[in-house]
This record gives sequence, structure tokens and C-alpha cells, in this order.
Amino acid sequence: MKKKAILKIPPIPTEYSERGKRYSVSAGVVDIDGSSILLLDVYPKNRKKPLRRIIVTPVDYGIYEYDTKNWSGKSIENSEIWFPQTVPTLYASRDMAYSKETYDIVAGYAKKVKTIRFIDENLFYVVRQLENAIASEKADRAYTRRMQQLEERCSCVELLDDEFKAYCKKKFDKLGKHIMWYKRKGRYADFKCSACGCEYRRATEYGVSYESQSENIVATPKQGIISRCEICGAMGKYQARERKFDENLTVYKADSYKDGLVIREVSVSQRIRKDEKETYEYCEVTRLYITPTEEHKDFCICDGWTRECSWYDRNFSGVYSYQSTKGFLYEPSLVNINNSAFKYCAIDKFLKRYPVADIDGYFKAYRRYPQLEYLVKMQLWKLAEPLTANFYQTNDMDMVAARPEDMLGIQKKDIPYLVEQEGNITILNICRLQKQTGQQFEMIYCAWLYEILSVGYSSHRIYEQLLQIAEHMSIKRVINQLAKYVGYESPDDLEGDYPNRFGYHYLNERAGKYLDYLQMRIELGYDLSNNVYSKPRDLDAAHQEMVMQSDAKKIKEKSMTADEKYTQIPKLIKQLSKVYMYKDEKYQIVIPKSASDIIEEGHVLHHCVGGDNYLRAHNRQTSTILFLRHSKNPDIRFVTIEIKKDHIVQWYGAYDKKTEETEVNKWLRTYREIVNKRLSADTQKIA
Repeated sequence: MKKKAILKIPPIPTEYSERGKRYSVSAGVVDIDGSSILLLDVYPKNRKKPLRRIIVTPVDYGIYEYDTKNWSGKSIENSEIWFPQTVPTLYASRDMAYSKETYDIVAGYAKKVKTIRFIDENLFYVVRQLENAIASEKADRAYTRRMQQLEERCSCVELLDDEFKAYCKKKFDKLGKHIMWYKRKGRYADFKCSACGCEYRRATEYGVSYESQSENIVATPKQGIISRCEICGAMGKYQARERKFDENLTVYKADSYKDGLVIREVSVSQRIRKDEKETYEYCEVTRLYITPTEEHKDFCICDGWTRECSWYDRNFSGVYSYQSTKGFLYEPSLVNINNSAFKYCAIDKFLKRYPVADIDGYFKAYRRYPQLEYLVKMQLWKLAEPLTANFYQTNDMDMVAARPEDMLGIQKKDIPYLVEQEGNITILNICRLQKQTGQQFEMIYCAWLYEILSVGYSSHRIYEQLLQIAEHMSIKRVINQLAKYVGYESPDDLEGDYPNRFGYHYLNERAGKYLDYLQMRIELGYDLSNNVYSKPRDLDAAHQEMVMQSDAKKIKEKSMTADEKYTQIPKLIKQLSKVYMYKDEKYQIVIPKSASDIIEEGHVLHHCVGGDNYLRAHNRQTSTILFLRHSKNPDIRFVTIEIKKDHIVQWYGAYDKKTEETEVNKWLRTYREIVNKRLSADTQKIA
């Protein structure tokens, strides 16, 4: 679409208007570089400047906004030209005023440019017919290009050769996927191998005769034990009953493709039946075409009726994100890998550690993060393997760093220790903790940190807490005090004793509570250099006290915000007192003085009256919040009441329980009558 040339064409004027129509439309056909283009300018009622310009070419369409000077590829139906999207299209089409000449221009263009069998009588729908025809042609062209690219990719791939099939059969042999049927008869056993189909008899123990001493003795067959066939040497599993078996194996084959590879995922099926020779089926499931600049996966589609297979560039299985199956790599494929752009990917070293792996995932991860080579060659397996399963699992590593220590976020001297632990994520976090805090830990303190940070789902939170606490006191000091809470004199007593004495959950519970306590002290501004604050004698009581202080601070902040938001509550005290204030020998009603008063009521009694819904209702007087107290102790919070005029909506005490229910209900019935009389006398009307 030639946007600059289209903008040079001045707006097409229109004087046509109709009563009740909000917009007027003018139309014109212009020729730009040999291409016929339809232009429609939309004018708001009683305005001479157009609001939008709708452009339709033989191959594309779009909208230009005069006010914002923005282009959009939306269609006329989804452009919000007439009304917001919540208004049906039918009403938008009825809100357009246009002359017969304008309609004839648009309809004539539709007949000339596109083969539309039926032209609608409404101009709105004629434009939509044009756009639908153009969109359909664009989709057809895109599909044709995709199929051409698919055909080109498929032409680069050859059929599975006999060497590959023989390799798969040998894999079944090595893994003991064959079946050795057996049937015992006295001291003899009859065997039949599913690999070669041969039958033979062997003795399982020596007989009493002289001749039996020279017999070939085999171990007594037992169900499920792996054994070797005496004829062909294939490894198979002993099976006493005549059953049907189907074994599956996934093998990946890497072929050359441009400067990269095509990774072929092949599912090999082994069919085993008694008195039949084993058969094998080779089904290619996916093909991953991967180069340094390109990555695409094609999927095999099998027709259930004809059993014919074809390839498509979309996943028809219904799974949004297809996860490849772990399998073996066809070993001769390493030659093609070494001759490609992925020759430094170190997959051969990775497969020595993980013979069965997600090969597709490995190459995807390596293409995105070449630093995977570092992790594999450094034997940091516990960091490398999760990355191949999901390349978003970077474990907070800097995947653009050039040096290993920068990538891992640790000191260079800690790398050998991390390698010794095979990249254990908890050990990695301990090393990061040393670098970020500038503190160095002896092995016993590392052991304590390992147990503290091995909680799993909360390990990240604990790590962040340790970083925050390390700014105010040393980690060693934290562990020394934690050891006393667990029951030790010093951290050195941990070795070999505490799992039997206390259990892992007890240490994690104590650690979590102590770290929470220190974090709350820091947030409330306490100085942790003071042992009174950093080393409380009773951890549980101190933790509870900090929770109350922290809540008080949060409540204060919430109350300040609520007082600024609900400003009518203090002004209602005088009006509400005339209607609702009441006191006798047993109970009395207290009127809230502010939003913070209501919030504090909800916090002390542990119910939801301090929420925005109740505050908003009281502020607008759609309902009223009242406090019921004992007359002898008016400062002690007892019951909260929600009332509308003289109707009591609900009342609850602490923890949403109805304390003294019988007495309160009896008192409230009398109280309602008093309120009703006050309202009937029109002393004060509360809407």
C-alpha cells in the first residue's frame, strides 16, 4: 500500500446527510502507479474535516486516522469507526449516510476488482465483502508459500536407511527388550527367543546319572529376569505366560540441512507375538530444522484409514507446546553435527552423562544460549539438564555473560567447589550468597545453609531474606543463634546428629520463623547489633510480638489512606447519633468516628468489617456500621452491627462468632423499636 501517495490525495468532499445519521461517507477511485484504489472518507455530522479514511486496494486494505495520523490494518468491522466494539455491527451500518453516487462507486469497484457474485445493498457490507475477499486471497497466498517451503524442506530429507534400522534393532538387543519365553519341566526348561525365533531345551540343575554331569546347565529362569539367548545372543526378559508385547523406543537422527541440522524424531515400535517373528515399525514423528538463524518444526500426520503419512508445518495434535520425547541419538549423526554450525555444542559429552535425552530441546537451548557449552564442558549437569527441558529455566544465570563466573554470579574461586557438586542449585545459591554479601563461610556453615535453602518452593524467599539480613548482621551470627534454637550449643554439633535428634522439618521451621522475625525487625527499623533484638530468648513469643507490630504499622498505613478516601464518615457522627445513639445498664451503641475506627474494629475482632465494601457503604450511607459495647467497659470492643434504617442486616463478634447471642438478640429487638420510633418521628432521615 502506497501510503505517502494516498495521503497526498485531498479529502473527498460530501454535502450529503440524513436525519438521525451520525456520519456521512464520500467515495472515490484513484489510480496510483497503475493500481486502482478505492478511498472512502468518513465525516462526522456537521463537520467539514473527515474523521477517518478507509482504503481498499486489489490486494490490501487499511484505515488512516486524520486526528492521530495513525495507520491501521483493521477491517471496517473492527475499526471502531462508528461506535465502541460493544455496539453490534448492525447499528454501525445503519448510522452511515451516503448518496446513491457514492454507493455506485463502491459497488462498481467491487464488481471490477473482485468477483463477488452478490453485491449487498448496504455500503457498509459491500466494503466488508471486499475486505473479506482480500483477506481470503492473502490467506491463500500465505498457505501456498508455507506449503512451498514445506516441500522444499522435505526435499532435503532422505528416507531412513537400512543402517539406521539395524542400529535401532541393536538398541533393542542391548536394552533387553526381547522376550525369552520359558516353560519348566522338572529339571529342564524349554526356551523360545522372540529375537531369532529358535527353540531349545536346557537343564537348570545336575541330575543323578553320570551322563547328566556333562549337560550344559543354565540358571533357573524367573519371571522378569534379563537373560541371554543361547542361540543368537540377544538379551531378553523371561516371560512364563504367552502374552502380546509392544515395546517402543525413540531414536533421534541428525542430518545436514543448510549450515545447520534437521533433527528427526523417530518412534521405533517392536511387535512381539508367540510363534511369530518380531516385527519393527519406524514412524518419524517430527523434524526440527535448525540453523543459527532459523528454527522450524514439522509434524507427521498419519491417516487412520489409509495408514499413509504426510507432513505439515503445524501441530494437529491439539497440544499448544509440543514436548519431544527423550530418546537416544543415532551415533553416526555426530559426524553431521561436527560438520555443522553446532559443532561446538558438546552434545557428545552431554550424552555420556544422559544417554537418553531430549535432543530437540538440547539444540533449541543451545541455539538460544550458546553458554550451554560452558555448563556441559564444566560438568555442571544439574544446571545444564533443566535448561534442555525448558530453556526458560536459567536459574537466574546471566546468559549473555562471557565468563563462567559472571554467568553463574559467583566468585571464580568457588567454581571448583560447584563443579564438584555437579552444579547443585542450592550450592550455587550459597556461592552467590558469599559474593553478594562479601562474607565467606566455612564448610559447617555451608552445611547449615544447605539445609536452610533446600526447602524447595520457599528457597527463593529464604535467599532474599538472607540477603536483606546480611546488610545488618553476619550470616554466621544468624546460624550461631539458630543452632541454639534448634537445641545445639554450637553449629559444629550439626554433623551426624540432628537428623536423628530433631528431624529436618524442625530445623526448617525454626529457620523460617527466625528469619521472618529478623526481617520484621529490620522493616520496623530496629538495630540488630543489639542482642536484645537479634537474639530473643523466646523465639515464638518474639515472633508473635513482631507480627502484631508489623500488622499495626500496616493497619496505620491503611487507616491513613482510608481516612483520606472516605471523608464523609466524620461528618456523619452528629446525624447518626440522633438516630442510633443509645445506652442502658447492660449495653451501649458507639458511633464510628472515622474510617480508621472501623478498620481497627475489624482488625481487633478479626472479621471483615474493615474492608472497602463496608467503608464505602457507610460513607455513602447505603448502610451504617455501629459498635455494640458493654456499658461497664465501653473501651473493650465486643460486637459489630450493620444496620439499614431500622433493619439489622447482620451482627458478629470476634472471629465472626455471635457472643452472648441470646442476650444480644433480645436487646437488639428492643433497640430496633427505639430506632423505628425516632425515624417515624422524622427527627432525622438517613437515606
